[in-house]
Amino acid sequence: MEKKNTPLLIAQSGKLNSKQWLLDEVLLIGRESDCDLVIDDRQVSRRHARLYQTPEGVFLEDLDSKNGTYINHKKIEGAAPLNEGDVIQIALIQEFLFVSSDATIPLSEEQVYRVIYIDKKNNVVWVGDKKIDPPLSLQQYILLNCLFEQAGSIVPRTQIIARVWPDASGVGISNEAIDALVRRLRYRLAEYDAHTEFVETVRGYGFRLQNPVRK
Repeated sequence: MEKKNTPLLIAQSGKLNSKQWLLDEVLLIGRESDCDLVIDDRQVSRRHARLYQTPEGVFLEDLDSKNGTYINHKKIEGAAPLNEGDVIQIALIQEFLFVSSDATIPLSEEQVYRVIYIDKKNNVVWVGDKKIDPPLSLQQYILLNCLFEQAGSIVPRTQIIARVWPDASGVGISNEAIDALVRRLRYRLAEYDAHTEFVETVRGYGFRLQNPVRK
């Protein structure tokens, strides 16, 4: 008898980071408590999207959500096929890695290697196999940590101020000061990978770290 594949979703960011869900036939994603995969965030629709299996493979379907469903950072309309290693984003606040077969399920989160890695014990940042040297400034390092902890999700400016300038309470910290710090961080990261735009500006909200899987 042919062995049935068991597709898997692995949360790669946000509140659900590192949690895993097996797909039997249908996996309903949304904010409602009766969904198979619940994302408790107002940006997520009550019934946002679903994954389902067919003889042709696994499909991801957007259920007319308000803030969209994305595969590899491209918004989908209706249903679209999924392939091994695809990155799924729900309303741009929660990211998942799609693994098509239980034969290739990572045994732990550490086995999914990302381009940017932060060694918090030694305060060292790696981009691929290159260590950032000289190291980031303290403010750049704190900013990167703030984005890294919620990679794939939007981090609002207010949260960045609270982390980078904890004594300021937002007073006197202009958008220009935040933008300047982000530019300096982008410049340092580009020294080690000029082809990837790691820090994305989400106008009207804040910033998001795109930290792709290493090839």
